[in-house]
Amino acid sequence: MSFLRSCISNLLLLSAITNTAAIAEAQPMKNCDGVYEFYGHPSPASDRGSGLRILFYLGERLNILQCFKNSRVATGEPLHEQLNSGRYSQKDEQLLRTTAIQLDLKNPYIANGGI
Repeated sequence: MSFLRSCISNLLLLSAITNTAAIAEAQPMKNCDGVYEFYGHPSPASDRGSGLRILFYLGERLNILQCFKNSRVATGEPLHEQLNSGRYSQKDEQLLRTTAIQLDLKNPYIANGGI
């Protein structure tokens, strides 16, 4: 019985590590130079469902604005304004900060692609 518990615990831990790596990996967009897309952390259960994740686009100001200039879906806004708005969870805020640093963005802008 303890072997079974150990196996289940290890599977859950491995799953958590894998999900974290998949969430945090920003991929360059194919149609927009200098713009990266990635998913945020799963949301807690709500009336909209559980486990939903926001699609984020992150890049330098000009790249984001150029990429979404004719879009009704997303608009670019300064990252610091979005982080100060309280719109995102603490986990997503930390993810956004870390990703902007990893991408070495000097004037990071964000566009939210929804869930």
